[in-house]
Amino acid sequence: MRDMIEWLLSVETRARDFYRHMAEVFAADPEFADFLQNLAGEEAEHIEFLGEFGGAMAAAILTRAPVIVDPTTRHGITVPFDQGMSLLEAGNLSPDKLLEIIADLEFSEWNELFLYVVKAIKEQGSRGEKYAAVIDRHRGEIEEFLITHNAAPALLERIRRMPPVWEKRILVVEDDAPLAFLLKNLLQKEAEIVLAEDGEKGLECLRQGYFDGVVCDVEMPVRDGIELFRAASVADPTLGERWVFFSGTRNTDQVNYIKSNHLRFLRKPCSISEIRRTIAEIVKTGAVQPPSP
Repeated sequence: MRDMIEWLLSVETRARDFYRHMAEVFAADPEFADFLQNLAGEEAEHIEFLGEFGGAMAAAILTRAPVIVDPTTRHGITVPFDQGMSLLEAGNLSPDKLLEIIADLEFSEWNELFLYVVKAIKEQGSRGEKYAAVIDRHRGEIEEFLITHNAAPALLERIRRMPPVWEKRILVVEDDAPLAFLLKNLLQKEAEIVLAEDGEKGLECLRQGYFDGVVCDVEMPVRDGIELFRAASVADPTLGERWVFFSGTRNTDQVNYIKSNHLRFLRKPCSISEIRRTIAEIVKTGAVQPPSP
C-alpha cells in the first residue's frame, strides 16, 4: 500500500505541474487559464491528503492493497501527459484537445486508485470525508466546464456514468422546530439534511463528520451559534467558508463578530430564493462571497 500511495503522489504532483504549466500556456484565455489553475490547486489538495495519510495511518487502515499497479498500467496513465506535451511542442495543442486530455487524465485508472484510497480512509472519520467532498467538487467543476464549452456528448456521458465519491450533507442548527423542518424541505434537493436543535448537538454532529454546508441560528439554548462556530472552527479552520448564520439577532456584539470574521449572514426574515441560492453556491463550490450583515 505504501508503494501505491508513493506512486499516486508522484502522479498527482505531475498533474499539478502539468495544469500549472498549461495555465501559463493559455494565459491569453483568462477563463480557461483560471480553470486550469483551479485544477492545479485541487491537485495540490490531493497531494496534501496523500501526504497526510500516506504513512503509518494509511498502512494501518488499508493493510495490504488488493491490487498491484503494474508497469503497463503505470505507463498507460502517463500517456495523456506525454501527448499533451508533444502536441504543445508541435504547436498543435488547442483548448478542445487539452480538454479531451484532461478528461482522459481525470477519469483514468490513476484517479480510480486515488478514489479507492479516499474511500478507504473516509470510513475513519471527518478528515477523510473532507477529501471525499473535495474530490467530488473537483469532478463536478470539470463536468460543468465541459458542458459550458460544448464538449462531445460521448465525453460528457462518460463522466456522468462515474459514481459519486461523496454524498453531500448540510447541517441545520436551529432550535425553532417548525423552521428547521421548513429549511430541511427547502434544501433537501441540494444534499442530505441533518438537523440539530441547539449548539451543543450541532457541535457533536460537526465532530462526528464532515458537512458541505452549515446553516446556523445565533440565539439558541445550551450553546449559541457564535460559541458553536468558535468551538468547531478550532478543529476545522476552513469551516467559515461553508458556514451561514441565519438569524434575527440584533445583538451588536454578535453582529460585529460575524462581520469581523467575514462570515455569511442571512437576516430573518429572508427570502426563500436567497436562502436556496446561498446554500446552493456553498455546496457547489465550497465557498461564496459573503454578504455584509
